[in-house]
Amino acid sequence: MKKVIVAAAGLMLVGTMATSAMAEFKFSGDARTRFYYQSDYDYDPTTDDVEFGNSTASDSDTRFNSRVRFKIEADTKGGAYAKTRIVVGNGTFGEGEKGDVTTDYAYIGVPFGPITIEGGRMPRDITPFLFFDGRAEGIQAKYRNNNTGLVVFYDTVDEDITNTDDDDLNRYGALLNQGFDGWNLTVGGFYQDDARYSSNDPNYTDGFAGTVKVDGTLANIALTAEIAYQDKDLNGNSDDGYGGYIQGVMPVGPVSLLGMIGTTQDGFEMDAADFGPFVMLNDYSQISTGFNFAEYGDSVFAALAPTYKASEKLTLGAQVSMADVDADTGYDDFTAWEIGATASYAVVDGAKLNGIIAYMDTD
Repeated sequence: MKKVIVAAAGLMLVGTMATSAMAEFKFSGDARTRFYYQSDYDYDPTTDDVEFGNSTASDSDTRFNSRVRFKIEADTKGGAYAKTRIVVGNGTFGEGEKGDVTTDYAYIGVPFGPITIEGGRMPRDITPFLFFDGRAEGIQAKYRNNNTGLVVFYDTVDEDITNTDDDDLNRYGALLNQGFDGWNLTVGGFYQDDARYSSNDPNYTDGFAGTVKVDGTLANIALTAEIAYQDKDLNGNSDDGYGGYIQGVMPVGPVSLLGMIGTTQDGFEMDAADFGPFVMLNDYSQISTGFNFAEYGDSVFAALAPTYKASEKLTLGAQVSMADVDADTGYDDFTAWEIGATASYAVVDGAKLNGIIAYMDTD
């Protein structure tokens, strides 16, 4: 613990030197307001296996929500930097005052020759299938050249400050991105060290997760293939889980056609918020409640999603997908189908109007 405190204090000292007189500041950000309509939507297979919903499943709901995010970057002449993103007013209309200001991430970086050391609250990405767009409080070392990017990190997920025992939840991991001959190899993973509970405690989440991903272009088809692994104790399963998929994107006249097929086995749980192109089968669309079909048993899934640029300002899309789940004990096997459509229109430079509609049916 003392070594970590000393390292953090050292980075803080360097960071305090980046005053407005020495640093160049960059400002950017994004904002959105959304309207929702949902019908027969509040399903829960844990409470009603037959109808695939609970007592409110036939209800409909409409609502608005919004948020504004500001990104600030400060770069010094010596190469040190600080980055942060501030979130303002993130909430649903009618829930009261939304003047909250929160910090999405905030960290500094200091170069030491070809290595850069970063510390603070940082984005943590492995791949969208395994783990993506998370937040981590820790320290990491980064190396990058023309074809190689390497990150080695240490994250503190839960720090126990109630006593003198080192009963913390920490992650140790690495992410390698290697390019070669127009293809890219991604190898990443982490070991989660849970000292808070014993191995026979149901809250114990200790173990390794990792993935190997390859993407590139063959003829005119952009291909991606990935296989990933999760230790059984990470998700409280009885077996070590694994999953994988193959995806291709190819032009068909004016249409760009995405096709995907994959599987999850033995309790592997994909990152529902970032792996797509589903709408309601998980939370990739960011408008669903995050129905992650991989949580309920072994699955086979497939998706087909064409997009068409109708004009300089208008882009149209469609999506059809399915997931067939061989459910674990306590659930019924089920197959879910969904179909959806999207539209994005550039109203003015810097502002878009987006729409999405989808329907899902299960057996």
